[in-house]
Amino acid sequence: MSEKKMSILTWIFVVVMMACTAGGFFAIGAFDKGISAEELISQIESTQEAESEIIDGTSNDSAQTSIARDPELYNDIYYILEEPLLANVNGSQKYIQAKVALLIEDTEKSIITSHLSEHNFAIRNALLEVLSAQPEDQMMDPHWRVNLRAELRQAGNSVIEPRTGHSEIKDVFFSQFVVQ
Repeated sequence: MSEKKMSILTWIFVVVMMACTAGGFFAIGAFDKGISAEELISQIESTQEAESEIIDGTSNDSAQTSIARDPELYNDIYYILEEPLLANVNGSQKYIQAKVALLIEDTEKSIITSHLSEHNFAIRNALLEVLSAQPEDQMMDPHWRVNLRAELRQAGNSVIEPRTGHSEIKDVFFSQFVVQ
């Protein structure tokens, strides 16, 4: 090849590499002027506070009181749904896949676990209905996953409560979570 062709190919390669690098920076938000590092840290901290308020039930909006519990009488255990939940995002071609564990307070481990196993299909169906109702535009909200966990807990308890007489699911956790 001639030296002129090599020079042109070199310049094309350099331009392509610069474009890829700039695209990478744009993808990670390095050029966003709308939010500073301090604001981002503040948003992360407020999301963590909101998660702990919802999980602990200590939201500032309500006058709830905490109940003292004897740790020897109550055991928190995780009931893991073996298969991941997979649902289409509402009004989108994207999907949500989540591996879910349910936190239950169990005074009689085998009875409550057997209730969850017995109604596994109904619980999965209720959780899938909540996941498939999620609109894509809400997924950018920093509190979306916290609210989703609360919705999933409520949906699971709506299946269990009529069958057992009480709510058994205290919280919902994700061990895997993908939106594509």
